[in-house]
Amino acid sequence: MITFKTWTDESFHQAIKLLRWCPNKDLLAVLYDTNEVDIFRVPLERVCSIPQLRSGVQTETVAWRSDGKVIAIGCDDGSVHLFEVESGVALHVFNADHCQVVSLEWVRQKFLGKSGRLFSGLPARALGRLPSLMSSTSNRDLADACWSAANNDASELDILRMLDAATTVQLSIAGRLPAGVIALRSYTELNLKNPSIAHIWSSSDLASTFILVADNDPTTSLRELSLVQFDHRLLLEHREVLRSVASHLAQVDSLVEYLDTAFQAIQRENETIMKESDGQLKAFNAIIEEHGVESNLSGELLHLLLCGIPSMILEQYLTQKLNNNQALKVWQKTFDAGYQNLQRLSCLHIMPAVERLLMHLDELKAIGTWGHNFGVLELTRSAIEECIDSCRGLAMRVNTLQLRTLDAADHFGEFIKWLNTVCQNLEHDIGSEHITPLVEAANISKVSTYIRNHLISDPFHEFFDSEADASERSGPYGATADEVAKKSQLQGLFQNLASNARKIWPVARTLNYKPVTLAGCIRLCDVTDDSTSGKVGMTHFLSAKYSREVEGLRYIALSIRHNIGDQIIPLFWVIRHSSTTASVPESRTPTPSVYQTYDLDIACVRLATGDGNDISVEFYEIFDDDIVIIIHRSRTATGIAESESQVSTLRYRDLEFSQASTFYEGAAKGSILNAYIQNNTLDRIPLIPVEASTALETHPLSLTSNGPRGTVALLGTDKKKISILLQGDSDE
Repeated sequence: MITFKTWTDESFHQAIKLLRWCPNKDLLAVLYDTNEVDIFRVPLERVCSIPQLRSGVQTETVAWRSDGKVIAIGCDDGSVHLFEVESGVALHVFNADHCQVVSLEWVRQKFLGKSGRLFSGLPARALGRLPSLMSSTSNRDLADACWSAANNDASELDILRMLDAATTVQLSIAGRLPAGVIALRSYTELNLKNPSIAHIWSSSDLASTFILVADNDPTTSLRELSLVQFDHRLLLEHREVLRSVASHLAQVDSLVEYLDTAFQAIQRENETIMKESDGQLKAFNAIIEEHGVESNLSGELLHLLLCGIPSMILEQYLTQKLNNNQALKVWQKTFDAGYQNLQRLSCLHIMPAVERLLMHLDELKAIGTWGHNFGVLELTRSAIEECIDSCRGLAMRVNTLQLRTLDAADHFGEFIKWLNTVCQNLEHDIGSEHITPLVEAANISKVSTYIRNHLISDPFHEFFDSEADASERSGPYGATADEVAKKSQLQGLFQNLASNARKIWPVARTLNYKPVTLAGCIRLCDVTDDSTSGKVGMTHFLSAKYSREVEGLRYIALSIRHNIGDQIIPLFWVIRHSSTTASVPESRTPTPSVYQTYDLDIACVRLATGDGNDISVEFYEIFDDDIVIIIHRSRTATGIAESESQVSTLRYRDLEFSQASTFYEGAAKGSILNAYIQNNTLDRIPLIPVEASTALETHPLSLTSNGPRGTVALLGTDKKKISILLQGDSDE
């Protein structure tokens, strides 16, 4: 018997709405009623916190990506937010239909062979990595921030499956690219009255999605449990294209973030230069105020340059302020470093990133044209073209900035050479007649240009200021205010690029192509309200939240209370079918009279205590490839649940399975589980005694398990206590 023991109990001040384990790590996501999310590393050490996304928006569900690096958060406004787990940094927002997201699940499929080429004839890794930028949010290599599939030979395709309150299932590649919508209520041939989705799973090749549907007819009180299969033509026939689009989109996202960080860095360098320049102006103005005269630094320096004799005000500034405490050397070092950093950021960071961004945008534009012409996929081509125009504008402006920086650095070098000579002459009390020949080593024309155009005004203001600020300035190069305002600013171009990059995501509609088709439907169980009629029916079912694929087979567990004659009997079902499916042509879309079995195998058992009383299953979940974990209470002969909640396990793969085709005829339109009971009388259904491994102090409100790590999390009825159970050794 597999045993569980209580590892730790933790109480919280806030009420908890939902718990979710990471599939491959000891990480637990806790969603509070306050719409905040905390991620804990067992034993409950906080890794990161994600605050409420927006005021007035309710967070409904969370889901881990299979690698545990990304978590998706669904909201009641239909939006899905992706976050990096370790840092809590927001990665992307996927806007589904404006309907409450009630469930999220990640599915991963591996590609066979090499599929790491984003560009024709050029592996993505051939581009190398861009230099790292020091930033609190972007201090990681670009290749690590981008979608990992771009550089993998054996790539993986991540599908995010979203279920909303309107029973609509939306598929998204990597949480970015729409890959099909299943609007369950739109399939009139299924004759659904008031459906709700109990569980969803996909085939391992992502060719099909299976939906367990519970339907309730409010007029006749008829309740049914059906299994519906949908085939994904888009994912099956064009997955390479979809993967390529998703990868390009992720690269665009990362490059835009990279450029944002680079532009912030270049802005800081310019601010450092201007701060030093403003400091010198303030020092000179302090002397002017002290003497009560009107003057300006540029005019005084030009007078010195022309006449060779400094005024009393300028001489005091040069000897007491500028040359004191090595201020002149600090000025020179600050400007030299600033100009070099401007050049480095432009040449090594911004221009290569813009070039790569143009490559990805060009590929997206080509794919969008192909998708539009063949009616398969439609990208927002106008947004792509706007991004391309913005990139080209950025490239031209950054190139101009590089030239302007070289020019300013050259002029500043001559200016500082001349100013240093003047300060040395004043320090050694050299007469004015000796100043002119000593300064001939400097280019006087460049010194004059720097004093006139660069000393007081910011030479790069047209690149960094907003257009409103630029229009208020007088043009330092003789341009009018209107001419300056018409020039495109770097920030404006980048904002236009970032805004349109968010609009590239493909539109939800497709043209003449149906990405999802209905392949089949089978009724699993139905209700007969009159328990004395002698018919077999269903009074209640409890569906597992997760199914599991083991060795090419998909296992689904169901706990159902049946009314058989005058008795209400709880039965535990395990259904299995092949986890791979073949594509079903659209012509085989079934009519309401056609039901298929999908090669289903059925196992049914009665769970009881050692004294033969049936148990009342409260929660259960397929724990791993071998066992299902069950939270239950024992039931008396009259069916009343008693005793405390207990934890038990059942080896579901060891049950005796029967092929549905041996006892079920689809043409009869009956339900398959009812047919099983009618074919196998109640006496022939195995009675399996369960042995409780752990008795719980209180009845839990929910259960979530992490089979690979051997842990179970239970939420208490007060919604403020989490109990962690740890799997013990097997006792055979």
